[in-house]
Amino acid sequence: MNQKRQSQRGYHWVINALLTCPNQKIEILRANWELIDAGFVETIMEVAMQREQWGDRNSATWLRNLATQLATGMGSSLSKIPKESEADRLLWQGEQQCKVSQFKAAFQSYQQSLDLYREIGNLLGESAALIGLGITCDFLGQYQKAINYYQQSSDIVRNIGCQASRCN
Repeated sequence: MNQKRQSQRGYHWVINALLTCPNQKIEILRANWELIDAGFVETIMEVAMQREQWGDRNSATWLRNLATQLATGMGSSLSKIPKESEADRLLWQGEQQCKVSQFKAAFQSYQQSLDLYREIGNLLGESAALIGLGITCDFLGQYQKAINYYQQSSDIVRNIGCQASRCN
């Protein structure tokens, strides 16, 4: 447990160094090569989500891109990470497009994120993308399609809840 905590501290130190000096990315990563593993990539994604929630979209995007580059370089064991990152980005893009009434573009973004979430088996992401599709169809006057998307999302959430209750 102590080693895991130590790794986490190291991950966060390297991430902070990268954010402080992004133009020295290669040097920082080379100097800390022993920390570059799946845990590091996951920690980058967590920090990116935090930055996104804080409204620091530039840092969040930069970190997601870095995580994607690292995961791609690490091989197929991490192949889900770049796809999930792209799906998350597309989901966020769809939300932003809805906010400015670009519903057809939002529909495309949500559809692409849905395809990626399904490909990697991320049920919560799939559910969120389906809700986004439902919202856009609702605004486009395609009410039956909207209901179908909402129903699919509801079914996923219900199934996740049933699976979780079996664990208790």
